[in-house]
Amino acid sequence: MPPRLARLLAVVAAVALVVGAFVLRGVISGDDDGIDGPGVPLVRWKVVCDADLGEACERLESFPGIEEVKVLAAGEVLGPGEGSDPLAGFDLWITLDPIADVVGGDATTPAGGSKPVASASLAVVLRPEGGCDDPAPWDCLLAAGRNPFGLPDLDSSTGIVTAGAALIGLAGSDSPSRRDVGEHSGTLAEAEFDDLDGLTDDIYLPGRVSGIVVPAAVAESIMDTGRAESEQLGAVGIVDPPTIGVVVTPLRDDPDLVGGAEEVAAEILGRGGEQNVLTALAEAGFDGPPERSSGLPDPDVMYALWEELS
Repeated sequence: MPPRLARLLAVVAAVALVVGAFVLRGVISGDDDGIDGPGVPLVRWKVVCDADLGEACERLESFPGIEEVKVLAAGEVLGPGEGSDPLAGFDLWITLDPIADVVGGDATTPAGGSKPVASASLAVVLRPEGGCDDPAPWDCLLAAGRNPFGLPDLDSSTGIVTAGAALIGLAGSDSPSRRDVGEHSGTLAEAEFDDLDGLTDDIYLPGRVSGIVVPAAVAESIMDTGRAESEQLGAVGIVDPPTIGVVVTPLRDDPDLVGGAEEVAAEILGRGGEQNVLTALAEAGFDGPPERSSGLPDPDVMYALWEELS
């Protein structure tokens, strides 16, 4: 082989190795440097989005780093039947903290891999007959002898974490046990469980519920209506209110997926314009800063409570 041709082939081989390593780094890390066409990452994530997050799930579909979005309620993940795994084949789950750990098992990573993107607090809207102080203790809100108190549906993540917050109040402990589940689940079972639209409708109707607990932003929107004034509704806080975080959770304990959770969380926090996911989260009631949940029982206790009430 002529020396000039040999040198040329060597240069071509070296360039090919450098380009190959550069593209491979982009695939592994999820960097925008490795792209398939203008602005399209080579690594694209399959995402499950919690139905409680409303239009935010639809807006995620426009992200260049997301290949597919599947919308599921928490109840569809917790109770699909033996041998069925609705999360199979997906990489990330955008849901409320700590729902991924309530599901548990090999499908999810420990909560430390989750990246927060938004949060909500809870608030109470009471009818005139509600009769509880501000802030209201859970034993007053759930007291027998009057119309039932309205809680979010237990098929929803919001319902599961709200029931967990109520258990803490009823048990009088920051860390209730499974024994507390057995002792207080009967009181919780007397509540009126419904989706947020149903609870919002019920609070305006005399004789349906004594009050409801919903994300604070939803309570504010109810109180801003003329019907709230005509029905003499009142908004109060809850004793020791929890913080409910929205998180991006990797579905396997894999460094690449942890990086994917960081990437998608950063995109959610940084995106503006018509596809602003934070605006959609705020419309769903999650208008607070990116925080993890606090003021809730351990995930295994929350699962036991969900199982008992379901």
